[in-house]
Amino acid sequence: MRRSLWFILAPPLASSVVLLASSEASAGVTVHLEQDFAVITNGGSDIGFGLSGRVGYRVDLGPLWLAPELGGGYLSFGDIGRYSLHPSRMYGGGRVGLGGFLQPQLYAHAGYGWMGGLGDVSFRGAMFEVGVALDVQLLPIFGIGTHLGYASNDNINGGDVAQEAFNWVNFGVHAGLTF
Repeated sequence: MRRSLWFILAPPLASSVVLLASSEASAGVTVHLEQDFAVITNGGSDIGFGLSGRVGYRVDLGPLWLAPELGGGYLSFGDIGRYSLHPSRMYGGGRVGLGGFLQPQLYAHAGYGWMGGLGDVSFRGAMFEVGVALDVQLLPIFGIGTHLGYASNDNINGGDVAQEAFNWVNFGVHAGLTF
């Protein structure tokens, strides 16, 4: 009986993919892009859509890793009343996670945010976000994952806008490289 070449090569190829996929990422520079969705928690329940990015340096500490990082993001909530809200933010912070194929993480960022789309109204100030993430490390340098967090942008110009902060729950997917 004649066997197909694929029948002979399939087991070693499958084992190689499994071994590569289960390898841990090493320490190094990280670059991540995120697709974000958000829901306003004060002043409405509109859904926003946006993009974020972050750059950091991952340091392996045994079974844990730590990654200080810098990043920024943009969301668009569309028309809310007479405004078309689109908050932007720049931040620094970090995340800690477990190594391995599945990598649960905690993250926290703080920085500066501003709200566009408010016409001549100024809404800007300190921002923070905290959350959790779960990555799947597909290759030693590449992983994908999902995240869920809470963000708040304070308003240092409280007299211009009725509310003192703009808050939202953020969730989405991300992909990243570690060099």
